[in-house]
Amino acid sequence: MDVWDPIGVRDVPEVQDEYDRYVGEIYVMLMDQRAAQQAVADHLHDTAVNYIGVPDRPQLIERSRAIC
Repeated sequence: MDVWDPIGVRDVPEVQDEYDRYVGEIYVMLMDQRAAQQAVADHLHDTAVNYIGVPDRPQLIERSRAIC
């Protein structure tokens, strides 16, 4: 949540598990599939836009890349 927080909830204690449901997918990408950094960044961006519903914007792409 320090880097990838597409809905801006990192300072809200009640929702510190907000993104936990996406950790498994990222784990599989990294450990099992040996996904490239760009693939992980693309997946995070896609998750934010298409599943969480965050409007697509340049800052979101930058944050998704920064996590890698």
